Amino acid sequence: MFASFALALAIIAVIEPGHKVARWASAAFLLSAVAIALDVFRPVEDLALGYIAIVLHFLILIMLLQAFLSRHRLAMKPPAFIAALIGMVSLFPNAPWWPDFTVRPIIVHLVGFIIIACGLRCLWATRNNGVLDKLVILLLSVSAASYLARAALPLIFPITPDTIADGQLTQPYVVFSHMIGAITGLASGIVLIIAIGLDVLRWRGEESRTDYLTGLGNRRNLQRAIDGHASGVRQISDVIAIDLDHFKSINDRFGHAAGDALLREVGKVLRTDFAKYGDICRIGGEEFVVLVRPGKAPNPITVAQAIVASIRDIRLDELPADVVPTASVGHAAHVEGESLEATLRLADAAVYRAKDNGRDRAETIQPEDILPIDIALQSRKAAAD
Repeated sequence: MFASFALALAIIAVIEPGHKVARWASAAFLLSAVAIALDVFRPVEDLALGYIAIVLHFLILIMLLQAFLSRHRLAMKPPAFIAALIGMVSLFPNAPWWPDFTVRPIIVHLVGFIIIACGLRCLWATRNNGVLDKLVILLLSVSAASYLARAALPLIFPITPDTIADGQLTQPYVVFSHMIGAITGLASGIVLIIAIGLDVLRWRGEESRTDYLTGLGNRRNLQRAIDGHASGVRQISDVIAIDLDHFKSINDRFGHAAGDALLREVGKVLRTDFAKYGDICRIGGEEFVVLVRPGKAPNPITVAQAIVASIRDIRLDELPADVVPTASVGHAAHVEGESLEATLRLADAAVYRAKDNGRDRAETIQPEDILPIDIALQSRKAAAD
């Protein structure tokens, strides 16, 4: 079973090379298959193989947990590795401190519990993200509880070499351990494959709405926001439009590689510093828009001015030191009852007001201001670089 999971997940990892979850999970299930083979076929007296099986046990737990954590760009914390290391050292065969045979399974499962508890603590903040994340938390909680139970069982049913020798596999501890291990392993494999499938579907959807160069939303994402606003699902309170100044000149003088580098850096700045205010999209070659959500920006005009300053602070190796990128930024507040497209046109008009007033600045505009501007807007747009 575990070998089949390893193969299926390895195939997914090859098809989706950027999917870390599949890589971690595939490696974990492959090691699980090896560890089970060692555990079943090794002689009880073979201490070296027994120790290798214990080490693999700890590594498998860490890898499986890292697979779940990778879905949320998280990583295992040091206490898990410290617990695994302590377990490996304390269980090293024939060392002066080597514990009694009865104590060894207690240590193994206590270390396993600590490793799972560390992963569970990292994932706890994701418990309300959706049904799948709730299921993962439940699965890990059951696994942690089973490790505690397996640590306690040897106190009730003492383990000796005789009780786990051939012909004694009906011993309660052995039956319980193998049964729980098989159930939680099967559940982990199923949940991981479902999670990977859902993640791939989500990523494909995000890719179709993401600009490849800047990582911001594209025009499809903008349309999604417009539709969401129109349906009342996701309201927009303000629109901030951004147009890089003299971008065509930068492309002509320094090459498209320099222009692309500038666009990537602008995308990074907008994602890092301004995504908290709402959705950000690249809607043209050098044109961007911030769709501000209600209550996210008490003073959107200040946000627009901060965008101007942030773009002015960009420095790139691809551009000479004396070439300072700037942007003309326009702001418009959404008027109740109007379409979001109308607000976008207002913000666009504010951008051209900023260009008329010297560029490298932010302007705001009111609906009553649009008529005198709109007459000349198309001619100005054609002449702007």
